[in-house]
Amino acid sequence: MKPSYFTFLLCLPIFSSNAQIPNGNFEEWETINNIEFPVFWQTNNYYESSTPVDKEEEDAIEGNYSMKISSTALGIGNQLPGCAHIKFLPQQFYKYFIAAVKIDSIEMGEIAIRVKQRTSNGLFEKIGEWGTTTVTAGVSQIVFPITQTQLDTILVEIWAFNTWTPNGVIGYSEAIIDKLNLVTASSLNGGFANSVKWLIFPNPTKDFVSIHLDQALLGSSQVRLLDLQGRVHKTHQFSNLKETTMGLEDIPPGVYLLELRKAGELIKQTKLVVLKK
Repeated sequence: MKPSYFTFLLCLPIFSSNAQIPNGNFEEWETINNIEFPVFWQTNNYYESSTPVDKEEEDAIEGNYSMKISSTALGIGNQLPGCAHIKFLPQQFYKYFIAAVKIDSIEMGEIAIRVKQRTSNGLFEKIGEWGTTTVTAGVSQIVFPITQTQLDTILVEIWAFNTWTPNGVIGYSEAIIDKLNLVTASSLNGGFANSVKWLIFPNPTKDFVSIHLDQALLGSSQVRLLDLQGRVHKTHQFSNLKETTMGLEDIPPGVYLLELRKAGELIKQTKLVVLKK
């Protein structure tokens, strides 16, 4: 195992609105007792024949490598969840945790990310959590709020859980994780929201338009329909959703601009053609 003092180092600079978790893109790895470990992280990767924390090259999310977390391989006695964790000192107060994940396999298991902070009594208390029991179609960007109240050590844990059943059946879970960041509320509306991808259909349309986002925008968001002279013909509010639909029954035929806005900021814009009813 890596000596614990590494986990307390602040390895990358903390910026005014966006802080990457030390080595959050998992580009640095080292070999200890013939087992690879991500630098600055601690893992329970004890067995050469079973690597719950591993380097992923072929399906890396960013850069050359991503971290692959899995529950201990089936058939190994005294099975434990796969886990990796890191500790570091924050330089300011953050509101959200962001990560890119690709859930490859979950069979009676769960992938979970937990953010904790050291309190005055020396113990770590949870300030944010995300988990899933569902595989993803590809890479998904997740975001969840954290309630950071002080500038003491932050602990980030990534878990791959399995489940035992009375008849001896054992579950399994595996995920690839990368691009870990802590962000302030202001940077969430800007840099993170601007990275959203959307799908608009049908286009052309007659009576409605559906908006599908690849990630949910926290809080209230707005879809606006404008004509080419910039006049707003319809607005549609939604919150914490990846999908929404706006009715167009009262909109005359023509070419319009469809806008996605968050906190008054323009995130996406595209042309939408409304046909005659």
